[in-house]
Amino acid sequence: MSEKRDSGPIVLGMILLFFLLLCVITTIGFGSMSSKGLKSTSMEKWNSTGNIGLIKIEGAIFKSEVKVKNINKIAKLPNVKAIVLYINSPGGAIGPTEEIYRALMHAKEKGKKIYIVMGGLCASGGYFLASSGDYIFAENSTFTGSIGVIMQMANMTELYKYLKIKMITIKSGKYKDIGNSSRPMTTEDKNYLQDLITQSYNIFLDVVVQGRKQAIMDKFKDLKTDDAVKKYIKKYADGRVLLGKNAKELGFVDAIGDMEDAQKYIEKKLNLKIKFVKEPIKSKFMKIMTELGDSYSNLKSGKVEKLQLMYIM
Repeated sequence: MSEKRDSGPIVLGMILLFFLLLCVITTIGFGSMSSKGLKSTSMEKWNSTGNIGLIKIEGAIFKSEVKVKNINKIAKLPNVKAIVLYINSPGGAIGPTEEIYRALMHAKEKGKKIYIVMGGLCASGGYFLASSGDYIFAENSTFTGSIGVIMQMANMTELYKYLKIKMITIKSGKYKDIGNSSRPMTTEDKNYLQDLITQSYNIFLDVVVQGRKQAIMDKFKDLKTDDAVKKYIKKYADGRVLLGKNAKELGFVDAIGDMEDAQKYIEKKLNLKIKFVKEPIKSKFMKIMTELGDSYSNLKSGKVEKLQLMYIM
């Protein structure tokens, strides 16, 4: 009688080989699929024949490359008269938020009007971006405002003690391990970080003053100088969240309305029938793969930040 050969090890070996190859292919793919290097596919073709650009900011803002690229591309189209920016976001990291804001301001320098349509949430960094607008629409129930800066970190010294873990830090300067969770924060650390927060807050405040100054002066005739407007805005720029209807009463929003209301307003204001130039559409698969690619690239290059200043609600 011939012995039956056990095929288990062969099958297991083939499965392991398959997963090894899959890991290699995925790693190569992720390394080349960061948002900077991702090439346009047939799913990402532009319709550049319209007269109004449409940009959407949805979710927390932690990246800017794609939005900046899209805004710049729309701003260069001679047939585009304005950009509608739809925002449904709690804000996000300071750097990417400011980069998107600057792209919008460059578009205005090219003669494009900016119209803002707020979704259910347009707070903190979302409102930072909204301040670029020539006219702002919000829903009555929109959560907006929350003008301010926040940084949070954990003091885990007691946990380290409990786990009997002792961290050893070697650094080039006294602030290099600022925010280190394995030691208490010093007064010097707190003062240094508070100064960063204050400076960032002042940048935010100046952006809002610049964007809303004329609308607030028109609404409140007794506010006749830049300083008076700044003092007025600062009263409400303490991190508080405003409902859209309250924001309109206070001059932080121009009108109550949705995308349809904004379209009617723009068509009347610019005397045209709107045809949108929209951002290229990615499939859900491509979005997931790009996100994974960005995460992999950041890990590989060491771009994982311990501390982050946030314009976020």
